[in-house]
Amino acid sequence: MPNRAFQNILFGALIILGIFLRFYRIDSQSLWWDEGYSFGLALDLKEHGINAFSASHQGDAAALSSDKPQALYHILVSLLPSSWQPEWKMRFWPAITGSLSLFLLLGILKLQVKKSSQILITLLLAAISPFLIYYSQEGRPYSLLFLTDLLFLFFVQLYPKQVNMKQCLVITCAIVIIGVTQFIGLIVPFSYALVQILLKRDIRTFKVWLVIGCLSTLLLLPIFYLIIIHRSAPLPSQGISISNYLYAFYVFIVGFSLGPTSYELHLNRSISAIVSYWPLISAVGLAAGFALLRGLVIEWKNKTSLYLLAVSALSLFMLSIAFFSRIIPLYPRHMMMLFPFFLLIIGKGLDSISNTILKLIVVIGLIFLMGWSDINFYYNEKYFKDDVRGAAALINNNEQKGDLVLVGVMAAFMPYYSGLNQVMQIPKDDQQFFAFYDKLKRDHRLWIVINRPWEFDPYMLKRAFLRGESSRLDSRNVQIYFPSEK
Repeated sequence: MPNRAFQNILFGALIILGIFLRFYRIDSQSLWWDEGYSFGLALDLKEHGINAFSASHQGDAAALSSDKPQALYHILVSLLPSSWQPEWKMRFWPAITGSLSLFLLLGILKLQVKKSSQILITLLLAAISPFLIYYSQEGRPYSLLFLTDLLFLFFVQLYPKQVNMKQCLVITCAIVIIGVTQFIGLIVPFSYALVQILLKRDIRTFKVWLVIGCLSTLLLLPIFYLIIIHRSAPLPSQGISISNYLYAFYVFIVGFSLGPTSYELHLNRSISAIVSYWPLISAVGLAAGFALLRGLVIEWKNKTSLYLLAVSALSLFMLSIAFFSRIIPLYPRHMMMLFPFFLLIIGKGLDSISNTILKLIVVIGLIFLMGWSDINFYYNEKYFKDDVRGAAALINNNEQKGDLVLVGVMAAFMPYYSGLNQVMQIPKDDQQFFAFYDKLKRDHRLWIVINRPWEFDPYMLKRAFLRGESSRLDSRNVQIYFPSEK
C-alpha cells in the first residue's frame, strides 16, 4: 500500500509539473498568423452566431479551410469575456485541455499498462513534451484534438468487452466531439473500428460499430456540410517526401525550439540549411529512434496489444492518403492524433530496455533534450513568435489621424491594433506594392509592418526599397517602417 501511495504521489507530481509548464509564461509571446485568424473567427461568432462558420463570414480565413471548421474550439473561445487579453483569450482553452489530457493519459495507462515504471516514463514524457506544451500555448484547436482523441481511446479501453447501447452512446459522443473539434481527427476512431472488426471477425462487433458509425455520421452532418462548402479546390502540391515524416518525428520529440527555427526552414528547406544542426538531430534520432523501434517490436510480439500497433499504422496510412490527396497539408500539427500512440509506444520501448545503465542514458538523454527545448521555448527569443504585439503598440502610441497602416498578415496584427486609422494588407507582388506605395504616400503618412517576410517579401525587394524611403525598427522577425511625410 505505501508503494502504491508513493506511486500516486509521483503521478500527481508529474501532472502538477505538466500543468505548470502549460500555463507558464502563456502570454509572453504575441499571437501569430493562425491564432489571429482564430481570434477573428471567435469575434465573428459573438456577432453572427453559428453563421460565422459560413464561407461568407470567413474572408481570408477561408484560406485555412484545409483544417476547418474546428467549431468546438472557436465556440469555446467566443464564450470567454471580451475584456481578456488576446493571448489569454486564445490560449486559455488549449492550456486547460492540455492539462486535462494528462489526467486522461494517466487513466488510459492505468487501464492498459501493468508496469508502474512504464506509466511513470510515459507520463513524464507527456508532462515535459515540448510538442504538447507548444500547442497547449497556441490559440488553435490542436491541444483540444489531442484531448478528444484520448477521450475516445479512454472509453474504448474502459469498455473492452461486450458493448451495450448506453456504452455505444458514450463512444458516439466521444467521436462527435472529435468531429466538431477537427474533422481529420476522425481518422483515429475510424481506424480503431476497422481494426476491431477485422481482428475480432464476429457479427456483434460489426453491428456495434455500424450503429456507432451511423449515429456519429448523423450527428456530424452539419460539420460535413461545412467541410463541403469550405473545400473548393485541392491544396497546391507541397512535394511531400520522407523528410516531412522525419521532421514530424523530430518535432514530436523536441518541439519547435531546438535546432532550426521555423523562420530558417521557411527561408531554406534544403539539407545544406541544417548541416550545422546535424549533431543535435543525430542525438534526437538515436535516442528516440532506438526507443520507438523497441516499442514497435514489443507491440508486434505482444498479440494482446497488437491492436495499438494496427490502429496507429492504419491511422498513419489514412493520414498519408489525406496528405498526398492534398486534402490537408503535411504539417506536424495535423499529425496530432497520432501522438497518443507515439507516447504509448515510445514509453513501452524505454521501459523495456533491460540494461539499467543504457536505460538511464537514453531516458536522461531524452529528458535533457526535451528540457533544453522547453527552456528555449520560454526564454530564447530566437524561437519566439513574431512580435506583432510590439509593432502594434508602437503604431498605437505614435500614429496620427489620417495615417494608413500597411501590414503583411493583418489577422495577427488586428487583435492588438487599437487605432482608428485604416489598415490594409501589403500586396505580395513586388511591382504591385511599389505602385501601391507610390499612390498612397501622396496623400497619407504610411506605417508599414512586414511580418512573415518569407511570404510577403521573399526576395527582400520591398525591404530594400523601404530602407531608402523611411526609418526602420526591428521587433523580433517583424520590420516596422516609420511613416514618411506627405
